[in-house]
Amino acid sequence: MRSMHWFYALLLVCAAICIREACGACGVRKNGYFSPNQLNASLAEFPWQVSVNLGGRHICSGTIISEFWIVTAAQCVTETGGKSLLEVGLITFKVKGRLYPVKTILSNRAYSPETSENNIALLESSESIKFDDLVQPACFPVDEDLLMDQLSNCWVTSWREHDKGSFAVLEKLSAAPTEQCRFNDTENIMCAMINDMPDEADCMVKSGDSLVCQYGESKAWTLVGIASDRSSNCSKTMLFTRASYYITWLEEITEAEAKPVVPGINPEEETSRKSLLTNNTMLDPEEIPDLVIGEDKAPGTAMSA
Repeated sequence: MRSMHWFYALLLVCAAICIREACGACGVRKNGYFSPNQLNASLAEFPWQVSVNLGGRHICSGTIISEFWIVTAAQCVTETGGKSLLEVGLITFKVKGRLYPVKTILSNRAYSPETSENNIALLESSESIKFDDLVQPACFPVDEDLLMDQLSNCWVTSWREHDKGSFAVLEKLSAAPTEQCRFNDTENIMCAMINDMPDEADCMVKSGDSLVCQYGESKAWTLVGIASDRSSNCSKTMLFTRASYYITWLEEITEAEAKPVVPGINPEEETSRKSLLTNNTMLDPEEIPDLVIGEDKAPGTAMSA
């Protein structure tokens, strides 16, 4: 009987490992050293970064949040004509990444070009995006009241050509989200201060670029904001669409398309699981937290209907 008890305990641990490491967990990247002082991003440093292509040319950045869905700015996808593609797993256009055709473009219906409010859109891949060391989803916020003091290690990433005609490379800028915004701030708009912006990075932040941070004790990489065009005056304060404001919109839109996204799991739950998985000592079955396998949905990933 006791051997069966250990057997079920082992199943629970394996299920937790699957959820966190191998079954589409969001906000995870390949282990390795990534220099905080280097302007160019390293391979696999931001595995959720996407180049959105229209008619054979790059138009905007996007952020993978599940195997089928990418978040970008609504103003990036107002153009029509040409085939839309998603290119993933790359840090320079000199080397081709994997391409996925776009099946559906869903801009927020309340988007206002004049005010930049609701500047957010979802792109649906026509096929499931394969996750590996170079391609992973970021978490979409789970709580509308995302706490600023729980954010750490924040970065804005953007594609940039150093010289006309050169291949664009993925660059990163350290950032600090702030509630203080010199624009007419609303609930769905936020700002971030760029830390120590180098001269050569002038005007590098563009529409659709992502602001990602590690959130809470779990340190899961989370999409906090999507850059908006009103940031293009090249100041150190950048304007972003606040991702956490759109949790309900995201859930309703993706469910209607029969590929629902479940935002990242609660930080307290993630911390509990992380502690369980990193503890190398033998656990007593009575001490293992309850993990309801049937109800536990892989955070930040799309599920089949």
